[in-house]
Amino acid sequence: TRYPLVTGVQTCALPISLSYPVAAYVRRIGGVVKLNLFINENGKLDRVELIDASPKGVFEKDAIDTVSKLHFHPATRYGRPVKSQKTIEVVFDPVIDLGQVKPKP
Repeated sequence: TRYPLVTGVQTCALPISLSYPVAAYVRRIGGVVKLNLFINENGKLDRVELIDASPKGVFEKDAIDTVSKLHFHPATRYGRPVKSQKTIEVVFDPVIDLGQVKPKP
């Protein structure tokens, strides 16, 4: 199944609540996980692919678990919802707490 790259912004339909690995949070380790999302015409994720992570082996699971629960407003072409792909970066920053980053118990 093709997931074309579609221009324009696809927005998340729900607020994000990101869990933070406790060991990384306590040690104040931050990082970034880059993911490729395959979004169907209903705005649900069909697949999430890991592109890169820094540092490796720390945040990948939490980023994928969190993103896998998201629902997007689907991309449109000629006014109709279509499948698409989107690359995102999930940023883990223990210093900036906007009320959305919570350490996992």
